[in-house]
Amino acid sequence: MKEKIFLIISNGQVLDESLLEKEFQSVSGRRFRDTFSGLIATDGAVTNLELLGLKADYLIGDFDSISEDDLIKYRENTDTELVHDPDQSKTDTQLAIELALKLGAEKIYILAATGGRLDHSLSNIFDLKMIPDSVEAYIINEHSSITLIRSSSTFSGKMGDTLSLIPIIDVVSLSLEGLMYKLEDKNVQSGKSLVCNKFSENEAKITFKTGEILVIRAHD
Repeated sequence: MKEKIFLIISNGQVLDESLLEKEFQSVSGRRFRDTFSGLIATDGAVTNLELLGLKADYLIGDFDSISEDDLIKYRENTDTELVHDPDQSKTDTQLAIELALKLGAEKIYILAATGGRLDHSLSNIFDLKMIPDSVEAYIINEHSSITLIRSSSTFSGKMGDTLSLIPIIDVVSLSLEGLMYKLEDKNVQSGKSLVCNKFSENEAKITFKTGEILVIRAHD
């Protein structure tokens, strides 16, 4: 059965389309214009869609961030389903993630979720907590990708690539292998950032008993 892969376009910044696609391809092994199970855009992401040359299968939100002209255009476009949700207690990115999960997503890639206002960027990053362990999910921008792990995981990379870890819940018995700066069976408190580590092998192993860690692959 074909894996259900969803692409979400949010209302953050797209600084360089070619760099973004290069990073996206590095993480996902796919290109923007490959076929996805669904492409979901928040209602404020119309400009980003046009910049990336993409067409949304779903446009979701309370439609307060889209111009009247664009809204009319999308209402006339039968290829895009408009999903109006007036729930002001949720961000449009949260609504997009909920829709992807409802549609059975097994992998979710989120673009244009960072940049601009810090509160929006941080909110979008912490939205990864909404996503169950059974679903692989990444936020990707031009210089980095972010995922959330709740159990031991292995990451592939080239020697010298940067890998940063930011615990958001206290981590018990953390060990790191395949990285320049190793750890063995250490407890690490939430907020203690382990940034700018480097791959010393082509595979890095992160093992721990309990906790939640944001794992960021980054480059300049």
